[in-house]
Amino acid sequence: MIKAVVFDFGGVISPMCWDPYIISSIITKVLSKYGIDYPDNFSEIFTEVSNKAFFEMDKSMIEKTLREIVIEAFNISRIDYDNVILEESLELIREAEFCEIREGVREILIELRDMGLKIGLISNTPDVHPLRALLREKLYELFDAIILSCWTRYRKPHPKIFEITLRKLNVEPGEAIFIGDMPHIDVLGAKKVGMVSILMTIGERYWAKLGVTKKRDDISADYEISDLSEIIEIVKGINRI
Repeated sequence: MIKAVVFDFGGVISPMCWDPYIISSIITKVLSKYGIDYPDNFSEIFTEVSNKAFFEMDKSMIEKTLREIVIEAFNISRIDYDNVILEESLELIREAEFCEIREGVREILIELRDMGLKIGLISNTPDVHPLRALLREKLYELFDAIILSCWTRYRKPHPKIFEITLRKLNVEPGEAIFIGDMPHIDVLGAKKVGMVSILMTIGERYWAKLGVTKKRDDISADYEISDLSEIIEIVKGINRI
């Protein structure tokens, strides 16, 4: 019996929630505002630092914060910044204007809640911009538990972040579904703790371009979907509604 549905954010709730080129442009606007020089290739430097951090965290399953990523990019670029510039940059990124919400999400969440299910979210994220996007779109109140890796420092597929979420929702692993777009992170992590796994085959745009969301022969989800609304029929089928 399924009692809870837990969503990934990027690639599931949001088709795009991370793009280092957009984020670097937010940072350079702050630098320009304060008359701080920065190299012409800052966007490339920031992207390289961001991608390197992702693949390092992929192995360690420990989150690196946005603050750490931005500071590293500043240091490599030899940018003369102070705490005001750093904090203003971080706060503008957290506003998450670049985070889109997939069409129909609100209706799907409401229908799941009307079916008596608890709703959770687990996001691998260096900061709180996914939370800000949910608040902006007035979706926050539809979730019973929201767990971000920047809070726990554990990243999917580490079992701890799933276990924390299950405890918050007060359900057993076999009573919960997890939906994500990265096989080696989302599907593998969910299966390791005993959750029902669903792979969203249309993944987060930036990481899809890098091949991170590509399906793998060695990791199979219990279900695959290309439209988020398909989750309704999957739950009904499992619960025999």
